[in-house]
Amino acid sequence: AFCACSSLESVTIPNSVTNIDIGAFADCSSLESITIPNSVTSIGESAFENCENLKSVYLPNKNFEIGEQAFGYNIHSVLVEGFEIYGYEDTSAEEYARANNITFISITDKTLTDTDNNIIVSGAMQENTSLNVSKIENTYENSVATYDITLQKDGAVIQPDGTITVQIPSNAENCKVMWLKDDGTAEDMNAKYTDGCYVFTTDHLSVYALVQDKTILTGDANQDGIIDVNDVTYLQMHIAGNKNTDGSALIDETNKQLFNCVDMNKDGKLSVSDVTELQIYISNNNPKIN
Repeated sequence: AFCACSSLESVTIPNSVTNIDIGAFADCSSLESITIPNSVTSIGESAFENCENLKSVYLPNKNFEIGEQAFGYNIHSVLVEGFEIYGYEDTSAEEYARANNITFISITDKTLTDTDNNIIVSGAMQENTSLNVSKIENTYENSVATYDITLQKDGAVIQPDGTITVQIPSNAENCKVMWLKDDGTAEDMNAKYTDGCYVFTTDHLSVYALVQDKTILTGDANQDGIIDVNDVTYLQMHIAGNKNTDGSALIDETNKQLFNCVDMNKDGKLSVSDVTELQIYISNNNPKIN
């Protein structure tokens, strides 16, 4: 199917695929990365033969068949130097690795939690892997929170060994989770909001932003969709240092969209001046209010 596609560097096989047949990706000389989903139950003979730039493969399924020289061999049937297989113990992945003198790295299903931000990552990971999460400045438009989420082992940042699930708690509803890529682009992770958390799957941990997918009205400090004296009181209480029952600020000033809507004088901070400007704004837009 893709034999001798010499420019092919990376492949992500979708979950609809169950079989990778004989020689499907043979002689793909530039191939460096292949993501194989749990749905695959059969990998044919020489499926990835002579892919000398492919240095490792992660095999997530615990019950599947692997044909002869499916991985790790060049065109002369010689093992590719340094090739590694990641998989579960006592599976076809380990059996293939042992039979072909290929380095086998055991993985396990783990759940890791960052206690500072209560972010949870679960899935197949190497032993002695730790989770590192940093809440960073919001730079993406309408973002309410931005996190740099990484896995680390022996002090080095590593990527997951396959698809993992990420849960990010948030009180802000109607958000999208966007993957902020190094090239400046962003990708929607199609996260679902469940039990107060945004949940999505990925095979690549990086910087993710929760982006509010709604419009906040100017001056709507309490975000009830109505601009009135209640917003004035709410803003005053926030400036005075009042907190929510969970100890969080009444107004999340890291939420750029919300902050810009209540920073009435646009001086980059919330103060009594904004309260005055909000009162004037309400009066001008509601002539019946004295």
